[in-house]
Amino acid sequence: MNKYILAGMIGLICVASANAADIKVSGAWARATAPGQDSAAIQCVLTSSKEARVVGVSSPAANSSELHLMMQMDGMMMMHATQSIPVRANKALDLSAEGYHLMLIGLKKPLKVGDSVPFTLSVEFADKHKEQIEAKAEVKPLTATTENHEHHHHH
Repeated sequence: MNKYILAGMIGLICVASANAADIKVSGAWARATAPGQDSAAIQCVLTSSKEARVVGVSSPAANSSELHLMMQMDGMMMMHATQSIPVRANKALDLSAEGYHLMLIGLKKPLKVGDSVPFTLSVEFADKHKEQIEAKAEVKPLTATTENHEHHHHH
């Protein structure tokens, strides 16, 4: 029994010294905005070494930011703000594949192809500690679709 208690204590020590490398943001992108459009969606892939959930997003490029979920309701796709996005341990979460995106509302200036949009995710881990993860989204042409940007890396 003692070895389990010891392993548990070592596990707690490791958690206490966790750094921002617990969760990674990759492949973040947003579409360029059309004239008069004042909001934009960011797509990305999240990978976490621990059970976690994204509980917020912010960006200096917009007045406000929300976590959004697309849902099928009565045969129609509905988009609504969600409180959190669950991220499983050691399993890449492609936001678009799961119907999620990060919504920037009240853009301060149009997003142009080639720009990068800084954003910060607030992530809460299973042990209740929170981290701020800084990332940048690459702005792609209006015609860009998620399918065009699937990069599969084989090692």
